[in-house]
Amino acid sequence: MDNTTSQKRIPAYTAVIVFDPTIRESPQGKLTYKEGVFEFKYQIPNDPYEFRYKAVKKLFDSGVAERFILVGGSVRNDNNEAIAREGVEALACHVMKYTLTSKYEIPAAFLHTVSSPDNTIGNITVVSEELKTRDSQYLARVGVLTNFYHLPRALRLFHEHSMLRPIP
Repeated sequence: MDNTTSQKRIPAYTAVIVFDPTIRESPQGKLTYKEGVFEFKYQIPNDPYEFRYKAVKKLFDSGVAERFILVGGSVRNDNNEAIAREGVEALACHVMKYTLTSKYEIPAAFLHTVSSPDNTIGNITVVSEELKTRDSQYLARVGVLTNFYHLPRALRLFHEHSMLRPIP
């Protein structure tokens, strides 16, 4: 028997829910979003070093997750106004997908976007609805990715507003 035969590794997570890191359109932004009717610079005030994007990249490259569910609502400007062009609203989940594919080179097939209200309960409600048809084995291995200070609140809200029990 050949000991060099590699076996397919089973990912720890069937999916990882990635919360919007509060993307803001800003002329001072270091990142650019350019897709469809949109082209603007943006920043992530709560994550200026892009740790959330880097965490997705690391989870993807290591094979720990099969898929990522990017959830978020409106992109807002520095005046807290929702960004829209030609009647189309800019959504954080689309900005995250664009950046993860173009800058971090994650194939789009592994990234699923879910539009939601601009709050954690709205995010949880929409994602839970999206995943409700999955079997219990799939749901038992769903992770959640947010910043360290938001994680306890997010997990508590999942317990209060959803049957989903994601793994931090």
